[in-house]
Amino acid sequence: MKLEKTKNAKRNIIWGSISKIVLLLLPFITRTILINKLGSDYLGLNTLFTSILSVLSLAELGFSEAVVFHMYDPIAKEDNKTINAILKMLNKVYFVVGVVILVLGIAIMPFLKYLIKGDIPSDVNLYILFTIFLANNAVSYFGLSYRTSLFPAHQRNDIINKIQTIVTSFMNVIQIIVLLCFQNYYLYIIFLPIGTLITYIILFNIAKRKYPEYYPDGALSTEQVSSIKKNIKGIVLHKLGGVLSNSADSIIISAILGLTVLAMYSNYFYVITVLSGFYVVITDGIMGGVGNSLATESREKNYSDLIKFSFMGCWIVSWCTVCLCSLYQPFMLIWVGDSLMFNTATMLLFGLYFYVMRFDSIGGVYKSALGVWNEDCFRPIISGLLNLSLNIILALILNTYAPEYSVIGILLSSIICKLFIDYPWGSIVTFRKMGGGMKKYTLFLVFYSIVTLVSIVVTYLLCDLIPMEREILGIWYFVLRLGICVIVPNVIFTLFYFKLKAFKDSKNFILSHLKRN
Repeated sequence: MKLEKTKNAKRNIIWGSISKIVLLLLPFITRTILINKLGSDYLGLNTLFTSILSVLSLAELGFSEAVVFHMYDPIAKEDNKTINAILKMLNKVYFVVGVVILVLGIAIMPFLKYLIKGDIPSDVNLYILFTIFLANNAVSYFGLSYRTSLFPAHQRNDIINKIQTIVTSFMNVIQIIVLLCFQNYYLYIIFLPIGTLITYIILFNIAKRKYPEYYPDGALSTEQVSSIKKNIKGIVLHKLGGVLSNSADSIIISAILGLTVLAMYSNYFYVITVLSGFYVVITDGIMGGVGNSLATESREKNYSDLIKFSFMGCWIVSWCTVCLCSLYQPFMLIWVGDSLMFNTATMLLFGLYFYVMRFDSIGGVYKSALGVWNEDCFRPIISGLLNLSLNIILALILNTYAPEYSVIGILLSSIICKLFIDYPWGSIVTFRKMGGGMKKYTLFLVFYSIVTLVSIVVTYLLCDLIPMEREILGIWYFVLRLGICVIVPNVIFTLFYFKLKAFKDSKNFILSHLKRN
């Protein structure tokens, strides 16, 4: 079967973008109604259980990613026998994973109450609720999801995006109706496993119809199994590090600070997730071109492209950070009200958190394209363990002596690990593979960061000149500040950057693509 690479890439980008927009913005409406109709503690429970089950999902151990990688070659060679053997193995592994997740989930149930500080909503049975979340997490592993690996293996992620977008949107609409009409949390949450089951049934049948030549049969050779296991190592450790850095944050907040604080944290974090989601569409869009360039162009050309793309990426990330610092609180005031808002210091740290997590995203794209996962495999574990330790220590100390700043400990842990472990370690591995240039690249990022800080201070002070008469101005207060955020930082960026070669290269790159289109 001949793959239509260009056509498939366009499909993936278009439907990936649509899926990002719908699956980030529609749940925003659902989340808003959930808070208004039932209360923030219910949102806290959602966040906690999702985080716990993210940890349990490590049972999958990145197996699907490694398997998809090993499908590329036999698909290109039309080796159906090997594909069928891979599908049979994947089906068996997924069944075992589903059983492990269920067993671990049941085993953790007696300890759920210790992961929540304070009371839970009186009309909620913690164990029934967790069972529903557990079913949502495990349902796809029993005879359904193994066939969906055929889509990414054939570069048809757009099919998965389409179905997930349609089903999730439909389920969100039903959940909104349920919340508005019945205000029943069990009835609201039961549609999670229903939606997941429907999604995988549809994808299973589409894969069966679209690729009838593939079915689970046969066995892989010892060498093939060993090769898959070898590739799993790097993916597993990266997944584990990601869970320790992200999901553990929510669990610790719930256990030490309570469900209401967790709900507040998840609201602020949701805004960051939305911005990151749109930015990831950009980085995903250039991934294929970067990989091709690394394989065909000179070291000098690739390094020049890295500086150029990093400049454009930092401009976007810096502007988003400026907007966060000046618009976070007005937006939260309109969205959830001042009772669910953090203080200004915590808000500013959320802005810094976003910047630190994203300022080197283009470097991450190059690292992925270079395929240095095994060389980099122990970094996420060390970073994740340090993050987990700092989370607990700082959260306990601040909750004891300065409870209003307790969430700052969680944010600081992630920022410290990113700046002092993730960035330097990941960059050393990347630039060693590229043939050098880390020092110059780092100096560029430091310069961009200084300009970003200047822009944040100037923009924030100008926004602060607008009278804080919230009751009178309402949404217009936010719009006025937005206008300042659109103009001021971009003027500052231009004044600082217009003489840089990266600025000129980026301008020419954008203009040439606009003319071409």
